[in-house]
Amino acid sequence: MLRSLPYRHPEQLVSFFEDLGKLGYPRNRVSAPTYLGLKAQTRVFVIGTTFLPEEDRPGQNHVVLLSFSLWQNDFASNANIIGQTIRWNDELYTVKGVMPPFFSFPGNIS
Repeated sequence: MLRSLPYRHPEQLVSFFEDLGKLGYPRNRVSAPTYLGLKAQTRVFVIGTTFLPEEDRPGQNHVVLLSFSLWQNDFASNANIIGQTIRWNDELYTVKGVMPPFFSFPGNIS
């Protein structure tokens, strides 16, 4: 059966692949220079964390993920917003994280 990964926070692990389908490698591991370039662009990573399985239910725990543009525009790109409480639709929510700039929430038309 499946065992948990032997790391302190396995939910924070990521794996990078690049699409080189035109060259016959649709799922290729990134090269060292590509990885270093991604690492230098910290904005591609999620700030904070995403929902835990038990938090990913409507009406549970009052936690929220901010879109990147909302974080930039309404919170001045403040990384200290993580863990803070904000008011949304007259209810209080704890900010869990900020989504990457290229992420689009389902239903967004823009």
